[in-house]
Amino acid sequence: ALGWLGLNGTDLGSWLVGAPAVLLGAWAASRFDARPFVPIRLVGLATFAATFLLLSVRGGWDVARRVLTPSLPIDPGLVDFTTRLPEGAPRHLLLSTISLLTGTLSAGIAGDRIEVHALDTGGDVDAELRHLERRVAGVFVGAQEAMR
Repeated sequence: ALGWLGLNGTDLGSWLVGAPAVLLGAWAASRFDARPFVPIRLVGLATFAATFLLLSVRGGWDVARRVLTPSLPIDPGLVDFTTRLPEGAPRHLLLSTISLLTGTLSAGIAGDRIEVHALDTGGDVDAELRHLERRVAGVFVGAQEAMR
């Protein structure tokens, strides 16, 4: 409601649309199960963000090079990766991050095994995923200890 008010100011006519939207949004939000709060480490979050930015730029550059230089090898395929992250928020963040990074996509998960589609399976995909997994673990309190 505050967002709507901020966007539309004193235009009371906008509330013909805004009021039902706010009520529908509040109703929909009340239908979701409340998830427990997962404490995070701010330093770990900053490190993860820097890693994500670096991997995004590096992945984008790699794909651009492959597009502009067709002689560069492409070896797409599926890679099995076994994560040591605890279930819940840490695994969700890892899966989402894998899918957001250029050149990889989370294709499935069963237990602690993640199936990752990679643009180039000839590289060391497992080592890159381990590096990402460590950065994700650093975000959540207790996740690093659970991986040992």
